[in-house]
Amino acid sequence: MVVIKSNGVMVTIKSNGVMVTIKSNGVMVAIKSNGVMVAIKSNGVMVAIKSNAVMVPIKSNGVMVAIESNGAMVPIKSNGVMVAIKSNGIMVAIKSNGVHQHADLQSSFP
Repeated sequence: MVVIKSNGVMVTIKSNGVMVTIKSNGVMVAIKSNGVMVAIKSNGVMVAIKSNAVMVPIKSNGVMVAIESNGAMVPIKSNGVMVAIKSNGIMVAIKSNGVHQHADLQSSFP
């Protein structure tokens, strides 16, 4: 399941039972991984989180959000142009204008 509001406010990704919620207004980033909740308030500077020995760098200046999960890098452009999600080796690109670049979302996110 992939829920993306094209107004750049909320990005919710559920993959392999891991919920990742990102508010792209630069106020809050909540990541729930393996039952561990990590909540960060960010004032627009670089925030680094180490979870399960995996470094998660987040640039909250509205340029880019990078999340490394299960050895897969998930780059997200928060400028409202494009959202690229790599899960299980399958690249899913979504335009934030509500038009899907890749329609096969169910097989990518069961």
